Amino acid sequence: MTGPLKRDLRFADVVALGINGVIGTGIFFLPGEAAALLGPAATLAFLLSAILSALLVLCFAEAGSRFRTTGGPMLYAASAFGRFVGFEVGWMTLVVRIITWGALGNAMVTAMVAIAPNAAAYGTWILCLLFAFIAAVNLSGVRSSARATNFFTLAKLIPMIAFVGVGIFFFDVELTRPFAPHGYSEIGGATLLLFFAFVGFEVTSVPAGEMRDPQRDVPRGLITTMTVITVVYLSIWAVCVGTLPALAGSESPVSDAANLFMGPTGALLVSSGILMSVIGVNFAISITASRTLYALASDGFLPAVFGRTHASTGAPAPAILATSALSLAVALSGSYVELAVLSVLARFTQFIPTCIAVLVWRRRACEASAFRVPGGPIVPVAALGICAWLLSQAEPRQIFWGGVAVAIGAALYVLGPKSGR
Repeated sequence: MTGPLKRDLRFADVVALGINGVIGTGIFFLPGEAAALLGPAATLAFLLSAILSALLVLCFAEAGSRFRTTGGPMLYAASAFGRFVGFEVGWMTLVVRIITWGALGNAMVTAMVAIAPNAAAYGTWILCLLFAFIAAVNLSGVRSSARATNFFTLAKLIPMIAFVGVGIFFFDVELTRPFAPHGYSEIGGATLLLFFAFVGFEVTSVPAGEMRDPQRDVPRGLITTMTVITVVYLSIWAVCVGTLPALAGSESPVSDAANLFMGPTGALLVSSGILMSVIGVNFAISITASRTLYALASDGFLPAVFGRTHASTGAPAPAILATSALSLAVALSGSYVELAVLSVLARFTQFIPTCIAVLVWRRRACEASAFRVPGGPIVPVAALGICAWLLSQAEPRQIFWGGVAVAIGAALYVLGPKSGR
């Protein structure tokens, strides 16, 4: 049937979705890459990523407090700039979800190798089973998806707290010297890379049509999520820098550091937590990927079949099956780091329009939002400036493929269902 989604998500579910959408793979696998570029000075890249995330979260909080329906950035862009821009943002949001889920699927195999070294030989089977399992849970309804997300949120936080709580006592300040062994020329590239660890907060706003009180819970959920994330990330990075001499280039730095100061048993606990984290973030991205496709179809931009929901569970079954299949294909075809960078670049097509939309609504003197970013235009303009700087750090090849995705979206808009024009 075609119909509305069920409003079953509570505030705790929104926060759990946000934490699972952000804490997934980046903080566990990217610190080694960042350390290879900057050494301990990658701390500055972490801080820049955290600052940009905070600015964007405030803009998303104000935008999200205006709406009660599913869509997130696509909905904001359509309201501020019209249907074509709204579709392009929605299309690129879907592209982001597919690429990100593919990257996260690859990270699942990497996480399993830390526990079972032979897992790499069965990577294809592991990916197929993972995507099938997540699709099955999602098909049973958003309440089941929320329960799974809540479980994995708790399962991932406990080992991380243990890692930081024990590791801080083994911190060696000498490992932070020299602070910038390679200089600061790669700070832009390192920030662009590490920003992947911070993104994902926007998933909080997408399933607003399934929240009990979205205009209140989206802003609170976003701010609560990113406060927790920033504290956890900086703590984990500090322990890695201060305990792991071979941090630069390490493919699994958190597991390697845990093995040094917690021994094999402690390392197994942390590795299990990383695995739970990866599974959890796969669940979070699966929810928003399918809901983005559902929203595009419901608004008449894509075939109506993807806007149908199951009669008993209320789940958008065709959208769940389609996004699961596409993401699995991406996971089987790409590498984690490359997909991570492409995902970050594509996300700017959500971030930039949302920041501008906040400025547009204020200029139009629209009805006041339930949450308003303080400081007038300072926060949106600052966020736009940092976004522009990070985009300038991308390789031409990466920008080219982003442009191709946008062009495909434009073609779909012109050739798609009449109601979407």
